Amino acid sequence: MKKQLCPQCKIASMYVKNAGGERRLVYVDENHNVVPKYPEESLEGFDLTIAWDVHGMGLLNVLLVNIYEIIAQYMLLCVINVSFFACLWYISVSLLSNIKNINELYIMGKVVINSYDEFAQLVGKQIGVSDWLEIPQERINQFADATLDHQWIHVDIERAKVESPYKSTIVHGYLTLSILPYLWNQIIEVNNLKMMVNYGMDKMKFGQAVLSGQSVRLVADLQSLVNLRGVAKAEIKFSIEIKDQKKKALEGVATFLYYFN
Repeated sequence: MKKQLCPQCKIASMYVKNAGGERRLVYVDENHNVVPKYPEESLEGFDLTIAWDVHGMGLLNVLLVNIYEIIAQYMLLCVINVSFFACLWYISVSLLSNIKNINELYIMGKVVINSYDEFAQLVGKQIGVSDWLEIPQERINQFADATLDHQWIHVDIERAKVESPYKSTIVHGYLTLSILPYLWNQIIEVNNLKMMVNYGMDKMKFGQAVLSGQSVRLVADLQSLVNLRGVAKAEIKFSIEIKDQKKKALEGVATFLYYFN
């Protein structure tokens, strides 16, 4: 499939949103057909008039890149021998096709940070959205063994079917929280570090239980970044979404310390 690139960072990192703030990933193939990254997802109700990248830039910058590509592609026709008006017609048709489909573009990419100054450019902006991660019963059982939390609502499938209001076992809340670093590493790669430390959590609240077998993903914004004598203190406003559910599993602010070289 053809993948459009962010004009600033040269990675595929666009998303579209609906009125509720949810995001959708889509692919644009070589025929300019827009298809969801996950076939079971629908684009109904999403605002397809603008696409955003992880830097907060809108449709205009992405469209300009496509315009440059199209003009360069057809300039050769003009030089070779195609008439001036025929050349303009080719360019016009291609631009209209591109404008129609660029609105529906979002392909996940990872943000790469090599310095404090690069990190600081993301303050107040969304960093990215992770892939979906399924949480099966096996993982729930392993977490129960590791934490000694064997409540029946988590591990007793048959009892949960009868007695639980969810009619299913549910994921430990702290298991949902514990996968934050894994999903975070899907969104961003910070280089030139001596080490990174998990510093704390603030304003954390659980919104909805995650059922066994459901999938979750991370949406993260860089709320603030402070230089503490060479140590970057990053506050990440995050939410963990449940696939096909309106309510979020978890929201909060995570604080990481990045020790740059």
